[in-house]
Amino acid sequence: MKFISKSKLLAILMSLAMLISLMPQMRIVTFAADLVITEQPENITVNYSDSATFHVEVDNPSKVASYQWFEIDDAEHHWKLEGVSATTDTLWIPTTYWKHDEERFYCVITDNKGNTVKSDVVTLRFDAQSNFSTPLLFVGNYGLRPGDSVNLDEIPVAYNNFGIGTGHIDFQETESEYKITLTDVALDLTKKTSPYDYDLSPAFGLFFDLYNTGAVKPINYYFKGRN
Repeated sequence: MKFISKSKLLAILMSLAMLISLMPQMRIVTFAADLVITEQPENITVNYSDSATFHVEVDNPSKVASYQWFEIDDAEHHWKLEGVSATTDTLWIPTTYWKHDEERFYCVITDNKGNTVKSDVVTLRFDAQSNFSTPLLFVGNYGLRPGDSVNLDEIPVAYNNFGIGTGHIDFQETESEYKITLTDVALDLTKKTSPYDYDLSPAFGLFFDLYNTGAVKPINYYFKGRN
């Protein structure tokens, strides 16, 4: 059995005593993600069908690898949003769609090292004075009110790239019908244009919202030119 000499034992004890004396001055250092959120998205209230925007900022954008926005539904499911604005620092919803009294969103930001930071959860609410009986024709995720028209190559589809084809769509309401006129329409069917499962035409992404209108008028389509 090997014994420690008195001199070595004394040296060990002196080292321990010095370490104990320094402990009150020692600090525990933690290494956080490179990103710090400097501007959180804010809750907003809009009139039904108006656009909505949420924005987040970090202290060092050059170190950002990705942004990803999510929506939380009533069942607390977290849905990853797709498309151009959903992967930037600014989530833009061109036309709000009334599913519930409010919608919740947040952004997850990932830095170049794979660290993530999550924004505050923010809420989109509809103004109590909103006219929820407004009929809307959704082309992709862009809503047309009666009297509106749009060129397909200019549609700001939040869940996809800009432009889902070429041609023109016009939406009108008369006493006897809802009139949808498609002029020289050519579609790019490689693009998913709507997040809804119950589209009137899944390939096109047309979704007609008559919720709360009580309307029973027919929806008629008119085709002009090359379609």
